Amino acid sequence: MSRIRLLPETVASQVAAGEVVERPASVVKELVENSIDAGARKIDILIRRGGISLMRVIDDGCGMDRDDTLLSLERHATSKIRSVSDLEAIGTLGFRGEALPSIASVSRFRLTTREPDAVAGTEIVVNGGKIDIVRDGGEAPGTQVEVRSLFYNVPARRKFLRAENTESRNIEHQLHLQAIGHAQVAFTFVRDERVVFQLPATAALTDRIRDLYGNELLAQLVPLNGVGSTQIRISGLIGQAGLSRQTRAQQLVFVNGRAIESPLITAAVREGYHTALMKGQYPVTFLFLEVDPGGVDVNVPEESHRELPQLESGRGGSPNRPQTQVRPRPIEVNRPYQEATPQQQFQIIGVLNKLYVLMENADGLVLVDQHAAHERILFEELRRRMEEQGVPSQKLLITQTFELPPRDADWIEQNMSILQKMGIGIESFGPNTFKIDSLPGFLNVTDGAQFMRKVIDDLKSASDRSSPLRLGEDMIAKTVCRHAVKANDPLRYLEVEKLIQDLLECDLPYCCPHGRPTMIQISNAELERKFGRKV
Repeated sequence: MSRIRLLPETVASQVAAGEVVERPASVVKELVENSIDAGARKIDILIRRGGISLMRVIDDGCGMDRDDTLLSLERHATSKIRSVSDLEAIGTLGFRGEALPSIASVSRFRLTTREPDAVAGTEIVVNGGKIDIVRDGGEAPGTQVEVRSLFYNVPARRKFLRAENTESRNIEHQLHLQAIGHAQVAFTFVRDERVVFQLPATAALTDRIRDLYGNELLAQLVPLNGVGSTQIRISGLIGQAGLSRQTRAQQLVFVNGRAIESPLITAAVREGYHTALMKGQYPVTFLFLEVDPGGVDVNVPEESHRELPQLESGRGGSPNRPQTQVRPRPIEVNRPYQEATPQQQFQIIGVLNKLYVLMENADGLVLVDQHAAHERILFEELRRRMEEQGVPSQKLLITQTFELPPRDADWIEQNMSILQKMGIGIESFGPNTFKIDSLPGFLNVTDGAQFMRKVIDDLKSASDRSSPLRLGEDMIAKTVCRHAVKANDPLRYLEVEKLIQDLLECDLPYCCPHGRPTMIQISNAELERKFGRKV
């Protein structure tokens, strides 16, 4: 007797549901993406008890006729692809045709839909994958999907759901992604009869971010206006130096409108923020990448995406350096007690605790950390010298030789020219053996061989896409801390003035090489609130 049998359709749908429906947030994601693909301009989402009791998604999209409505509940029924070749150029968010039947198989499911010009719509009620009711519906044009009692018939899956608050937060996060990725769509989210947010449709990403996160965050973001190459276009907003989070929760990336998580892009973003973030911190990004759909395989997990086209390097610069640099406008430093100066101009008013330079501008009070500021100045000067002519080196009194394992020796051979540019005088001295006769002049190293082993470890742990010069930057960042102006070092007025001028001429004046801020702005409005002059 044959032991292999075809699964009943209901069981097969529940197995498929395990791949599509992990938790309430994945249900909301699938339904909202269907609404966006249907051309909706307004989407309303309502949930109760973290989505476990109820999820309702209403849109004003194109709707469906009765035949398509019934067909949409069949597995692998979709309007978005027709052939294998279509998989290589998917321009929609959904395409597999599995979401609705999978959701309907593990819930009490109701779908009503109506085309704009239709006299009546269609209503279908499904319980646990079995169609109970098909009848005319009188809802407004568009589609409404109601999902109740999620996993009521799959108790093993239901017990793995988290607390209601956790599930609600997951849904809200998913809706944030959809709202940011599709600012042209209006979104309303209601949780347990309370309106969480109501976002109008907008053509500008900045308006959507302001509505979700407020003016304070928006003011700390820098626009990217379509930088890239013929193969890839990058737009969006990224955080200024000093703006960071302890997690990647606000490091958002979209490829062709689809929110993704990609180790490749995460590493590239981290590379771009090198020396602009403190250790353990993550940047805030709202990045939008537009590429040929054939260059991204959305039919596999994000980690397996084919490599995105590489950005062209900027003229005269390293391909690994950020292509968009934010430089301040020229700022004049004025002497104390002079007449008020135009906005973007500073007036030095004193030094606090022999550490913080106090300045006034049109927006309020600015505090500059003199140690962090001097670190940034020294760092950029040494980095520029390294890139242009190499770091000055100092001969060792005694030449040192050391032997390495074959793989480590190979690393040295590959990066020999970079090491020499960093001021390390190193050359081969036999099989897997090297000789060091000089080191960077700004370093205080007693054991050259031990130092080189540390450099090799850093090289091996660096990303393949990282510039080898980053090793030199790390060395410089650690060194300038010892040579920069310290707290309690008294500075004369002319020295303070020169410090501020040099800082403002830096490529990245807003943070030290370790990612700490060099300056902090306290606005007039904040000062007035502190003193009770404004509510």
